[in-house]
Amino acid sequence: KGEIYSDGILILGDGAEVEAQIEVGTLIVRGGSLRGNVVARQLIEIHAEGAVRGDITAPQIDIDKGSVFEGKCTMISPPEEPVSSSSSELPIE
Repeated sequence: KGEIYSDGILILGDGAEVEAQIEVGTLIVRGGSLRGNVVARQLIEIHAEGAVRGDITAPQIDIDKGSVFEGKCTMISPPEEPVSSSSSELPIE
């Protein structure tokens, strides 16, 4: 119970019972139960054995047949890739 913040991947497995506000790079719910709102910068997957009760927000969302999802689903644009200050272009003189 609480808050989870990470730039990485959070995987919930069978038997997991989580009550939290979550902000991660990717969330994969393979099983267990999650209660709380989720913001993922890349992807949310809810597999058939998983249950999510709360609002989810991500650029890509995959909800399997047989899973449980109760909440609001918002798909956002993926984050912009940072522009490199070094360029492969050569100046023309």
